[in-house]
Formats: sequence, C-alpha cells, structure tokens
Amino acid sequence: MKKKLPIPRIGKRTFWKISFFGTVFLLVMILGTIGAVHYTERPQFCATCHNMRPYIQAWKTSKHSDVPCVECHFEPGVLSTIKGKFIAINQLTKYVTRTAGPRPSAEVSDRSCLRSG
Repeated sequence: MKKKLPIPRIGKRTFWKISFFGTVFLLVMILGTIGAVHYTERPQFCATCHNMRPYIQAWKTSKHSDVPCVECHFEPGVLSTIKGKFIAINQLTKYVTRTAGPRPSAEVSDRSCLRSG
C-alpha cells in the first residue's frame, strides 16, 4: 500500500490574503484590458503610426469625421469586434517590427455601412 503524502494546509489568514490580492490583481487586469480596448479604438491612437496620418487628416475633414474608425472598420457584433482587434494587433506588430508595407490597406464591409444608427 502506498503512503499518502500530506496535503499542505494554509491558515485562514493566509487564505484571505491570497484571495484578496488575487481578486485585486484580477480586477486590475480586467479594468486594464477594458481601458486598453477603449483607448485603442480612438482615432488618435490610429494616428500614432506615421503612415496613417494622411488618412486620419482626410477623415477629419470628411463628412464622416463624427464616426469613430472602428464603426466602419469593424463589422457589427462582438465576435467581429474581437476579430477586428486581432487584425489590428497584427497590423500594430508589423508596424513596430517594421515589416509592414509603406501603404496601409483596409476594407470596409457593407454590413458596417448599413447598420442602424
């Protein structure tokens, strides 16, 4: 018969400390992620890449200047927004690693233009 190893026990105080700091860490991570998602949806963030500046300037003077970039460049729906974020992260990675082409390209789906509102 095999001898069972004892299960290490922690005190109540240690358990509550770990639970508290774990909860605070999780909350900070969730709020940070939400903040990052909202920050990266701003046209000012898109304009930080030098090759986007002419497109941002054209957008600012167009009749669509009151419409955020993601309203057109992300199709409606949560899954489409997540897909759009992954595409954007890929583009950002290419920009940072200097593997992006000289001219950015993007498509705007009819679904984006035809949504209500």
